[in-house]
Amino acid sequence: MEFFRVLEQLVPALSKHAYPIVVDREKAIVDAISTVFPNLRQLSCWRHLHTDVKHWVRQHGGTQDDVVFYTDSLYELLRQPTVDAMQTMKANITPKCSKAFVHYFDSELESDVTERAGRWILEPLGVYNPYSGVTSNMAESMNAVLKRLLNYKQLQCDAITEFLYHCQAYYLNEIRRGMCGLGQYRLADAYKTLERGKDMFRPVSHTDLDAFVNQLTQHNMPSTTDPDKEVLQPANPSTQVESQDNVNDATYTTQSQVTVENHTSKPVPFTDIPDNFANMSRHAVF
Repeated sequence: MEFFRVLEQLVPALSKHAYPIVVDREKAIVDAISTVFPNLRQLSCWRHLHTDVKHWVRQHGGTQDDVVFYTDSLYELLRQPTVDAMQTMKANITPKCSKAFVHYFDSELESDVTERAGRWILEPLGVYNPYSGVTSNMAESMNAVLKRLLNYKQLQCDAITEFLYHCQAYYLNEIRRGMCGLGQYRLADAYKTLERGKDMFRPVSHTDLDAFVNQLTQHNMPSTTDPDKEVLQPANPSTQVESQDNVNDATYTTQSQVTVENHTSKPVPFTDIPDNFANMSRHAVF
């Protein structure tokens, strides 16, 4: 709860608009958001719904074929264009399901499917993806890294703080790359005025997240990069970066082989969130 209270102070715009926010069905988080940000539109992650169904089937002695059937059935329901179409599909699928699963779906999942996760909910918000629902591969990749960190039970506060810094720096770079027409993300048409030239890309120095977790779990904290230099390794090791003009569409992680002069820029305040922020999500840079 305290986290969202602090977030409310740092980002007051979140209290004024019905922005969509994706949750993983964790009751404490759902309740906290409902209390602090009752205006936000909570959406359920398809990946977590899938994981919950898979876990339930296995806990009840189901085979791998059962897992495939029930998870595929879940996705069929989620992809229906309307709630009425979903109910019709459910009526067709129910006779093939065990009574125990039907009870589980009705009591634990149906409200999430109908109110927070179905295509008919996501599509009007501009966040529907027929394959992944509302979450992206980037989001799930970050979740995977965070889970690996949490699996390491004893962590020092400074290690957690440094890890969160590197996470922030990585995604800030992705946002900046998108604004400069680099990488796989682009600004929505309504925000083309925020575009910058490719030569304006200024990467923030950070340690590769996987490497950070690996070194942390081996009790060997990675050294902090030189604050006066950017230490970057292009995705293609054969690529040589000799000047800022050569920083283009490569993916970067911090290493020691290539050095690029550091540039600073004035940060954009978090409070400057556009009123129609929700409409950016499909094509925006993040």
